[in-house]
Amino acid sequence: MNSNKLYFPILFLAFVAIFQPFICFAQSANVKTMESHAKTLFDKREYEQAFDYYMKLKELRPKKNVFKYRAGVCAIYKGDAPLAVALIKSAYDVNPSLVDVNFFLGRAYLLNNSYDEAVEQFNLQMAKETDPTEKLKLKQYLVNCLSAKAISATITNNKVINAGTNLNSAAEEFAPMLYNNDMNIIFTYKGLKSTGGKSYTFGKTDSAGFYHEDIFQSSLVGSKWSLPHGLSTNLNTVDHDAATSLSPDSRVLYLYRGGSSDGGDIYWSKRLGKYWTVPDKLKGDINKAGSWEGSVAISKDGHTIYFSSNRMNGFGGKDIYSAELEGDTAFVNVKNLGTNVNTPYDDDAPFLTNNESTLYFSSRGHNSIGGYDVFFSALGSDGVSWELAQNMASPINSTADDIYYQSSKDGYSAVYSSNRAGGNGMMDLYFATPGVPAADLLTIFGKVTLDGKPVGATVTVAYNNKKDIQGDYNASAENGRYTINLPKGEDYKLFYLVNGLDDFSKTYDATQVKTYTTHEINVEFFSDEYKMKHPEKFGKVNVSDSLKIMKEQNATVMIDSIRTVKDLVSNFNFENSTAPVDTGFYVVVGTFKNLDYAKRMEAKVKLKKQYPKVQLVYNNKSGFTHVTVGRLTYMEDAIILTKEARKEYLDSWVQSLR
Repeated sequence: MNSNKLYFPILFLAFVAIFQPFICFAQSANVKTMESHAKTLFDKREYEQAFDYYMKLKELRPKKNVFKYRAGVCAIYKGDAPLAVALIKSAYDVNPSLVDVNFFLGRAYLLNNSYDEAVEQFNLQMAKETDPTEKLKLKQYLVNCLSAKAISATITNNKVINAGTNLNSAAEEFAPMLYNNDMNIIFTYKGLKSTGGKSYTFGKTDSAGFYHEDIFQSSLVGSKWSLPHGLSTNLNTVDHDAATSLSPDSRVLYLYRGGSSDGGDIYWSKRLGKYWTVPDKLKGDINKAGSWEGSVAISKDGHTIYFSSNRMNGFGGKDIYSAELEGDTAFVNVKNLGTNVNTPYDDDAPFLTNNESTLYFSSRGHNSIGGYDVFFSALGSDGVSWELAQNMASPINSTADDIYYQSSKDGYSAVYSSNRAGGNGMMDLYFATPGVPAADLLTIFGKVTLDGKPVGATVTVAYNNKKDIQGDYNASAENGRYTINLPKGEDYKLFYLVNGLDDFSKTYDATQVKTYTTHEINVEFFSDEYKMKHPEKFGKVNVSDSLKIMKEQNATVMIDSIRTVKDLVSNFNFENSTAPVDTGFYVVVGTFKNLDYAKRMEAKVKLKKQYPKVQLVYNNKSGFTHVTVGRLTYMEDAIILTKEARKEYLDSWVQSLR
């Protein structure tokens, strides 16, 4: 026998025997370090960062029940409901007295759509809870369970799809906003590509930390979204930089910026060509020392802003407020939107629809089915207050967090964020169609043109069998497109009005509509000049009074496409008066079939104090009410004022009364 064959095994065993205590000590020290990191993150409620630690720790120390329990708690915030239930239930079976175990097991069951089991656990937690604040929170979770059971049984017309792997990743994508006719998207990203990498303290790399938020963008190429990239180095820093809202013309970006020196404030940046300016903090009363200010929605004229804040004297958590623009840069007169919108819980992420009559937002209160739910509130008839918020229901809402809901420009679809099961990571972007409340089972859409080109128009929806007006809507001045979502069961009449031309009407009977239906109505308008140039299509056309006026008074009227209509003063009167109006050239900025809408616009225009005389003029023949900003003696002066008005109101025109 060769003794050398035994030499290496014996030497190896001797090595292991000598160094085994050191190996065990090193492993033990590593576990203690991991446990310390994990506990620090867990205590600070950085559950997503603590998750990987506890998943590893429960494998290294399977007999230590608390590791399994805390891994399950972290899984709730990772959005992995099955794993959360499995881990917490397993830990609960070993030790039912774990701190807050019934609460977190209830959370896991709710996230897993096991509503009865969740109710049982929340009631067990309620029985031993002594803190009034925590009891209030548990009551809301019980409401979530009951709401989830009721709402999950509701059939809606909505469909929801994940935005796909080009936009979504294993990281977080949220707070999306569409622009450029929905061909581009800006959103907030939080992951490997974040500026500054992973850090626990702002500006300092720390592998035990987390990524900060950056603003990304993508473009629709064909039917696919391009790979996202950072929007601008002027916007993205090592702090939190999150996109919140775009102005209607897409030239001003409102963003949240949070660092180590404050709770987070609202900034804005302006687009100059392809570049974005370095953000400035909003002036005025919006940003408040010691509080958090985040999500933003802005009115079309830029004069009203809606924002979320956790400032003192609210209803609890985050509330949604409004403020008015004073001068060019400062927002003042901050007002809480009230209990129809805000709750004792978090209310966040406001979004104002294109017609400014509906406010979407997300809330943990009301009849949420779990986490944040998307709600909508209609503007009251007074044009100031908001009606009681309504839940958008499933599938838009889930027992996870559903937030940052924004409809597309045409109102037909919507984009928002959710960390529901089945996504690509944590928060993902989702698209919803038709993106409107479940009660709206009919979508009428189409395109309005003037002389073959897209034109802005007012579309008034009335009824064939009653005098009420359903509402006034707008076709886009950019592409002529409009989308109107209506309740079923009515016989509708739609009036299409292009300023300065006779209105056109169509009917649609929806009394027999039972399921979600779409109907396309395209409307063509033609000017007298166009008709004169195309006798082969329209026959011989006499020159109208309106065309005569434009040719006689000023050639620039036609060049600038400022339309003028001539009529008799006897066909018009001021609001609340039977006396005819004065002769002259009236500059019209809006026309409505619904008097309430006209009054609302009149009030907004008056607030600006930049027009000679704002008043309502009623057309007795057509039934439309004109919002006018001045009565001029000379046509030339009316043209100048119309050009100025068109900076805000693209389809302003001149009504000549004699």
